[in-house]
Amino acid sequence: WSSDVCSSDLAHLARGAYGSESANYYFQGEPQSTRRQHNFSGPSDSDWQKTDTVGIGSLSFLPCGEERFLNVNTELRVSRGSSSSRATSFLTMDSTDGRIDTVYHVAWKQC
Repeated sequence: WSSDVCSSDLAHLARGAYGSESANYYFQGEPQSTRRQHNFSGPSDSDWQKTDTVGIGSLSFLPCGEERFLNVNTELRVSRGSSSSRATSFLTMDSTDGRIDTVYHVAWKQC
């Protein structure tokens, strides 16, 4: 499966600052977790969009006949780094109209 994060996300990082966006994907009750991370560095003042793709060897399938939720835990981090203590840096993961459009593509296999 793959995940496309499509929204008006903003990276505003002062020169010397850095940040990251990460996501953990796993099915309810499953210990296996797939983590993807994207790094950002300043200076930056732009919208961002990232795509997470999981390789075939990392795919996780549910036992036949079971229904479980796909959990997605996301995290944004920003560090001042070597930027000025007066500088403002941030990452956002939302959109100006209140919508977050995330599309998930899943793989199916025959039971």
